[in-house]
Order: sequence, then structure tokens, then C-alpha cells
Amino acid sequence: MGNPLAGKTMNPNSGSLDGYGLGSLFEKIVRSWGADDVLVLGTALVETEDLPLERSLILSGSLKGLVNIRCSPEFPAWLRDHRQGTPLGRYPAEEVFEELVSFFCLSLFHRFWRPHSFQIGPIHPFDSQPEFWPLDPPNASCALLVEGYRVELRFWTND
Repeated sequence: MGNPLAGKTMNPNSGSLDGYGLGSLFEKIVRSWGADDVLVLGTALVETEDLPLERSLILSGSLKGLVNIRCSPEFPAWLRDHRQGTPLGRYPAEEVFEELVSFFCLSLFHRFWRPHSFQIGPIHPFDSQPEFWPLDPPNASCALLVEGYRVELRFWTND
């Protein structure tokens, strides 16, 4: 089953979203989860790395679009290990990764807060693959190294 946004043409945002903004937000979150070594590698990803663990999330409400986060299978294990001693540390590594994806998306909503029209639709990460992505390039993208693990972020907006 493909992504429901895959065939749609996305309109680029007015420039308020940039790859570095995604990277800095993700860095802030992952540091709060225990990461010390975080490096934002760059923006505007053209190539797709071989990163087999991938989750996407359709944003609806005040912010509309598709967020995609990819990483190696080892990164969620690192996340889970750093959440030991918390309720989240009892869950399987991939579920901990999905919690991080959800929290990132919630934070993305808050970054573009519009108090007069703030709404958040369901936040539900799902398995994804590059062939299910929208046909247009993402409006924003970024790659990071978190504790030596590569993480890629992509955001397509249809606002």
C-alpha cells in the first residue's frame, strides 16, 4: 500500500522551513534523550543512503505534509539503551524510535505555532520506503550523525 501523498504535487513553503531548521530541532530533541555527539551533516539531501529503518508520518492540522525519518537498525537500540531507567526503556527499540519520530513531529508543530489556528491531527508513524515518497523533492531535508549513527530527515509540505 503506497503513501496517500505519493502522487500529489506539493507546493513549496515560503522558505520558513530549511534543512538546518530540521536538523537543529532534531539535535535538540535527541540531546534531551541522552546524545552527546551530534553533528548536522548538511541539508538538501539528493542521494538516498542505505538506511533500512524508516518511518513516515502524515501531518494534518495547522501543519500539513509528510515527515520521513530514516536510520540504521542500530540507532533505535542506542535510543532504547539511553532510555533505560525510564518507562520508555522497557519497550522494543523500534517502538522507542517511533516515539522519537512522534515527538519530533509534535515539536515541529510547536515550532510553527499559530495560536489562533493551532490544531494537530493524529500522530501515527508508519513503515515506509523511498518508493512511497512524494514524487517532488522534499521542501526541507537534513542528515545528521547521532553518536556515529546516520539519521536522515525529509519534510514535504502541502501548506
